[in-house]
Amino acid sequence: MTSGAVDDHEVVGDARLQFELVPPELRGRVFGAVKAGAWAAITLGVLVGGAVVAAVGVGATFLGIGLCYLGVTVYGFFNPAFRELDAAASAGRPPLRGGDELS
Repeated sequence: MTSGAVDDHEVVGDARLQFELVPPELRGRVFGAVKAGAWAAITLGVLVGGAVVAAVGVGATFLGIGLCYLGVTVYGFFNPAFRELDAAASAGRPPLRGGDELS
């Protein structure tokens, strides 16, 4: 039910990170590749989801999807890249870009 409200916030955050992390001269290529990959994943997800529902049923499929979401969320708490973004924001400096050196 809250997916629409949560997804909008996520999209804004993703776009902000992409603009911060991708050098201006590569943005067209990177953003195009990200968008093409997202659209391809939609089609693949429908095909795989239908096959999984046919094989194991709706309940087991939802359980598997929920466990995947939980795994990705927990991974975010242990990924050092996310802590670096928090540290950069609290220090008032932009996060590192590709090719930048740690100081």
